[in-house]
Amino acid sequence: MATLGEEVHVGLRQVRKDELEALKQRLARHLPHSLAVYGAVSLAARYGLHSQGPASILVPTGPRPSCLAVIAPITSGTKPNALRVFWSLEEHTAKDVTDRLSRLPHLDWNQPVLINCVSTVLPSLQSLSSWGRRRVTLQAPHIVHLYQLKAPTTMNTKLPQMYHVTRLRKEDASAVWTNWEFKTFDSMENVRNDIIHFPSVGIRERGPEDGAGSLQQEAEEILVSWTRTHKFGLMRNTFTLPQHRRQGLAGAATMALANQLLQEGLPAFVAIEESNTASVQLHEKLGFERQIGVVDVELLFTEAVNQDYLG
Repeated sequence: MATLGEEVHVGLRQVRKDELEALKQRLARHLPHSLAVYGAVSLAARYGLHSQGPASILVPTGPRPSCLAVIAPITSGTKPNALRVFWSLEEHTAKDVTDRLSRLPHLDWNQPVLINCVSTVLPSLQSLSSWGRRRVTLQAPHIVHLYQLKAPTTMNTKLPQMYHVTRLRKEDASAVWTNWEFKTFDSMENVRNDIIHFPSVGIRERGPEDGAGSLQQEAEEILVSWTRTHKFGLMRNTFTLPQHRRQGLAGAATMALANQLLQEGLPAFVAIEESNTASVQLHEKLGFERQIGVVDVELLFTEAVNQDYLG
């Protein structure tokens, strides 16, 4: 393993399928700090690298393995210009990591780049005035906290008789995306991809009993509450239609999905803004424990140090 004095400032490459378990184990040694990236690697190991599209898991080039892992878009023009990054300060300096990130060919440096990382590495990032050969400024970070359920629970989440639990279907993507507060950060196609590949929960209101067959009954069911697994590994998009709230549906959906993830050997966690006290209280009541803060930092390119390098 490279020490700080032995670093070679090179690039990043896509992880191979046969490397996922070893990378997962290296990240596991840094939990809970690595949780936001560990979740994505765990999903890829369980469901295949193809399920991560249109994102990719990147690791350093070079012979020495480390825990540095980057979840990045794989096509130019992807909106937003977002990266999810974890590394150990014992293995890499911030300069080494940012030099590698600055070489990613598909990032549009004429637009802001959003970096998601654990809060403990933020000071080292803020100390840098340039990434590679690009001068940058960092906007004020937006901080959220990760909450994790560490063991399955049998809490009473019994639903009223008119509701039942299913998984989301690909045709539900429109409703899930339309009602998502942060839909500008992702596309409906990506939401559909996640629904197809990863665990999800949809609570549906049963149609009226008229003796019709099962196909007709399914068509009359109405999706009223849901949550899903995002390709980054976390549970998100939890939502209940307003007229169906205050009946425990969100809690029931959350616990059903969390227990499924845990039974599959996957982490069950959410990201919650500190100001969202209702969500914090709900998840703590369900047994989720606060783990670590993560930050979204907007990176603005100001000027090139060397125009020839960028040309």
